[in-house]
Formats: sequence, C-alpha cells, structure tokens
Amino acid sequence: MKQKQVLSTLPADVEKKGGSTAETVVHPSGKFVYVSNRDPYNSIAIFSIDPATRELKAVGHQATGVKTPRNFAIEPTGQLMLVANQSGGNVIVFRINQTTGELTPTDVSVTAIPRPTPTRTVLRGCVLSWTGAGPGVLWVATRFKERSNSIVTAVRISST
Repeated sequence: MKQKQVLSTLPADVEKKGGSTAETVVHPSGKFVYVSNRDPYNSIAIFSIDPATRELKAVGHQATGVKTPRNFAIEPTGQLMLVANQSGGNVIVFRINQTTGELTPTDVSVTAIPRPTPTRTVLRGCVLSWTGAGPGVLWVATRFKERSNSIVTAVRISST
C-alpha cells in the first residue's frame, strides 16, 4: 500500500487539540466518504470522491444534534444516514443530498434504546446494522456505561 492523500477531518479554522474519530463510511454510490469527529468537535465530516483520480475533496461538516458520534450507518438506498450519539444516548437521522453528499437534519431522533437507569444514558458502544434493501429494520446493538451487558433493539426505518 502507498499513502495517496492526507486530509484533516476538522474544519480549517479549528485549533486541533484532542478529539478523535470513530467511524469512516463510504456512500453506497461510491461518490462520498463520511468520517465522525468525536469530542470536542462533534460532527460528521463530508468528502466527495473524484471519479477520475479517486482523490477526496472536503465538502463540509454537519454538527446539528451530533453528540460524541459513536457509530453511523447509511441505509442501503443511500438516502439516509443514522448517527448513534454516545453522549446523547440516541440515534439521529440525516437526509443525504445525492448530488453534493451534504447532510440535512430531519426531525427524527430515536431513543430506541431502553434506559438502564433514570439518569442520562451514555452509550459505550453502538453498532448499526441494516436488514434487507431499502426501507427495513435497523438493528441497534448497544453497551452502556452503567452495565456490562449489551442490549439489541430493532427499529423500523423508512427512507421516504
């Protein structure tokens, strides 16, 4: 392997101290790459892929409702992105612009995970997995700070 390109996942005007990434996902069309930025930057970085050179170009960032993004997934049709917030204890949904790759917030926020205590839920691990093509069931597997065991929840999500 040979390194081809190095890009920051953070906006150019951000002083780069601390923080980490947790996930990188390629859009089903192969036109976009998304990377999660965790505390203290809390955003999804968006890159387009040049079809000729395969190089990445920064498109922007989406931070609305993003709170320590632990994991995210794009549903099979490429219309929606779901982001599991570790600190928020929820899964939020963005609509994906098929031309630019930009993410637009929706009003959907699913606290599909049973809260183990009446206090704030902190996700320590979260895996999003789709069944079937198109509208289907999203499986959310989580592990909480308060417990060592995992909980699996099924949520029906539609891209319409």
